Amino acid sequence: MAVCCLNRPLRALSSRSVLPLPVGGRFQKFGFFLNTPRMSAQKTSSRIDIVQVNPTNVDETLGCSAQAIVSAISKEIARNTAIIFAEEVHSGQMLRCDVIVDEIASLDIVTTTRELYMEEAPEIFEVRAYDDQGNEFTTLDGVEFQWSLININSHQAESKLPSVSVLRFISFRDSPYETPASVDEFERIGKRGNLVLLEGLKTGSAKVSVRLPQQEYRHVPPLEVQLMVVANLIIDPPDVHIMPGDTVKYKILQVQNGRLEEIPLPSAQYYLGMVDEQVGLVDESGHATAIKQGRTKLQLHDRYVDDNSGIKMPSAHFTVALSEALTLSILPHRNWALLVGEHYEIIVELFDKNNRKLHIGPNIEVWVEFPRKYFHVELSTKNNTHHYGWPLVIGEAPLKATLNAVTTVSGQRQEILPSVSAQETMFIFQKISVHPPEVVLPWDPDVKPRYEVKLKALGGDGSFLWSSSDTTVAMVTQSGLVKTHFYGSVKITASMTRNQHIRADGLVTVLPPSHLEIIEYDIEAELGVPLFLHVAMYGDRLGQDARVPFTQCKDIPLYVKDWNNHFNFNKTLKVNL
Repeated sequence: MAVCCLNRPLRALSSRSVLPLPVGGRFQKFGFFLNTPRMSAQKTSSRIDIVQVNPTNVDETLGCSAQAIVSAISKEIARNTAIIFAEEVHSGQMLRCDVIVDEIASLDIVTTTRELYMEEAPEIFEVRAYDDQGNEFTTLDGVEFQWSLININSHQAESKLPSVSVLRFISFRDSPYETPASVDEFERIGKRGNLVLLEGLKTGSAKVSVRLPQQEYRHVPPLEVQLMVVANLIIDPPDVHIMPGDTVKYKILQVQNGRLEEIPLPSAQYYLGMVDEQVGLVDESGHATAIKQGRTKLQLHDRYVDDNSGIKMPSAHFTVALSEALTLSILPHRNWALLVGEHYEIIVELFDKNNRKLHIGPNIEVWVEFPRKYFHVELSTKNNTHHYGWPLVIGEAPLKATLNAVTTVSGQRQEILPSVSAQETMFIFQKISVHPPEVVLPWDPDVKPRYEVKLKALGGDGSFLWSSSDTTVAMVTQSGLVKTHFYGSVKITASMTRNQHIRADGLVTVLPPSHLEIIEYDIEAELGVPLFLHVAMYGDRLGQDARVPFTQCKDIPLYVKDWNNHFNFNKTLKVNL
């Protein structure tokens, strides 16, 4: 036969291949490629009783093929070698590939992980085979394998019963993976090849076993690999610093199909436990109570899995510390320069001696003194650590917060001595506005006018930072003077210096004129006295079906014609409006 390929150098993808002996009435197939640039090659086998060469995708015009399948057909239970030759018919260049046909002596299971997540995407497990010299077989296509699962959960004896299985086999057809051709042949007849998919059903340990079912390979020992199935769980919060006597509510979250699902507590399967119960305690509902200063871990347990099984369950850090500092903050920008009528959230935060933020639970008692004349409190939490409201009038107003006490689970109120407090001052201003809010200027491609427009910002503390959203259209000085360069639309922003999140915008647009209009009204004038015509000029907004008048158009030249010669046009006369 002839073998060829276009536009590639002549080469064989493998110089040596190892094939298993054909058993069980099926042939093992090994495919390799011979590539030649617009040339043909003759290919033959030195031992037609050992291997068989079959061309595929034969080019009828050239009478050659770019691919051939080499099949082991030896009937002898012994190691044999055949040589495949490929000769380029024009140059006579030869390619060689040695094919070794031998018995399988040992197996190995290959996978990316031996820890599967419950109810997540299945994992691929592959068996590889080796001869008695340790050479790996090139392909196991067409070789049947027998796979089995054995549970080894510590709460039950080893079992092959499906009702207690923590794992299951699933077919490639029922998975998100593409089905390999060799696997598809086995799945059609209810058998398995060298590739399988395993999915975790519930937490626990199991063994996956694989063996060769053929009588000829009864001497090959089966291979077992221990696997663990774990739930993809998260403890929330993962790290807590808390005051003695206070409580925190923990959640158990499970990652399922890319989403976080909360597991309700108490749970029939999971529970939380504190490693050092002198530092803290946790109940079945996930409420943890701080007992005394110290650091420990909160451990998640699975009732179906022994703690000594080797399955690593998630844990969270639990630190009990005293409060050494209190701070007042205001959201959303943590800046005490405020605007009348805007909504804000004022929060109280506690920190330990290492400046770590403390969790504030329902047992913490904080007192906050608001200036009621200046700030209206709409809503407050029970422990007074979060307040929602808005400023009422312009001015400066002090705000003070103090940590008073902690109420223990038994109901005992423990005062904090010495007291921890903080004070801040609210600076309340009127809202900012830019005047004029919009300026529309005409553009002439010949004159290319450059305008200067003065904008003014009102409100705030009177000190502003000016900026332009597009300096290619217009720039702005820190005095609010806008200088245009080109046509387009630009946003001019005035931000308050002490809180740049407080801002207001003005819009400057430069457009080509699209419409002229003489404003109609009755005029009576003496002869020789100048008569002024009022002309309105309009432009169309970019990307909008809207016509807008120009703010000024003195730099745009106008052509004026008198149709009955009763008037003279004075080009030098200027009008100040």
